Amino acid sequence: MKESKIFGVKYFVNTEPWLTGTNEELVAQFGKVTRVSGFPKGPWVTKSDAELSVLFACEFEKLGANKSVPYLLSIPKLPELNDFFEYSSVPLDSVNQDIRGLRVYCIRSLLVGKEGGYEYHKIRDEVIFGLIGSVKVVLEDLAGNHEEYIIDSKHAVRIPAGVMHSYHVLEQGSAIFVLANTLFDAKDATTHDSYSLDDWENIK
Repeated sequence: MKESKIFGVKYFVNTEPWLTGTNEELVAQFGKVTRVSGFPKGPWVTKSDAELSVLFACEFEKLGANKSVPYLLSIPKLPELNDFFEYSSVPLDSVNQDIRGLRVYCIRSLLVGKEGGYEYHKIRDEVIFGLIGSVKVVLEDLAGNHEEYIIDSKHAVRIPAGVMHSYHVLEQGSAIFVLANTLFDAKDATTHDSYSLDDWENIK
């Protein structure tokens, strides 16, 4: 390893060649086509008349056998995400395909005064980050507890499965970034895992 500096910040460069060994060993050092994942990106129009674009989506089995992305989400600075890739088997059994995975999407061009969400999930956990502007997130659980959070560029909130949630746009042009632990197939309604306010009222 060699120490270098750029703009006064120290960093280390690996000076050892990384491509070494036999042909078989070289193949093992490269990525594999089987780990490539394609996914629809959007944008789609949301309930709040904004645009939803998927930035990243990867199946659970391709996340590196729980050693890559799940590990990064479990670093000490984010203890709230230590169980982000744990799922309840009961609702999973009702889905036609395995929807476990990591999906990252952005909702942008939010108009002040608009509302979205008003849904809950049986499988999906979500983390909502503020990118631009601010939104208010309103939460309710089956015990009748209510919480409100203001999400902006300095604040985020994790919403576990089984919690009714909605968001209310406080600033024009706001944008949010969402991390979800399930995938979504637009053609297969069983993968959507989104249930309406009417459904919520019926089970309360």
